Amino acid sequence: LDYGLFTKKTVETMKVPVESRFLSPLLMGFLSTDDQQKKLALAKGVIPLPPKDKIIGQFVLAFDSDHAVSSVARKAMKEIPEVFFALLMNDADLPPALLHNLVLLYHKNETAIEMLLQNSSLKFRSLQKIAGQLSRTAILQALQNQIKILEFPEIVADFYKNPLLKP
Repeated sequence: LDYGLFTKKTVETMKVPVESRFLSPLLMGFLSTDDQQKKLALAKGVIPLPPKDKIIGQFVLAFDSDHAVSSVARKAMKEIPEVFFALLMNDADLPPALLHNLVLLYHKNETAIEMLLQNSSLKFRSLQKIAGQLSRTAILQALQNQIKILEFPEIVADFYKNPLLKP
């Protein structure tokens, strides 16, 4: 099986990768069902839900024990419309695990990264693996966030390994 961003160990050990406080009652109804068709509809993003619920729902379903559901959800996570990033960038109540995975999935999409960097819930530890691949603009944007730098000072050294910051 190809788990893409999601490792086999993670899929097997995490039933729900986000705390229940991040799940709306409506979303919980779809996630707690055994109905594969409902889960597949949520994984595809065809159920009319707010963007936040759609993305969180797809993220949770990426860890579903039903391979058909989890593979559809993982594929959908890689195809999130940019307009959703714009809606989520100021939402401070997003699961850190979701933001972490979005950073890893979209590290080559400069617009998405710049929007994710504006989210106050993003932990700079999430940037560590991709610091060498970020755009100069994204790095300079991140370096302006002194509070996040103080929380995770190791990221500065990782940023300066990026060839785009070399003179």
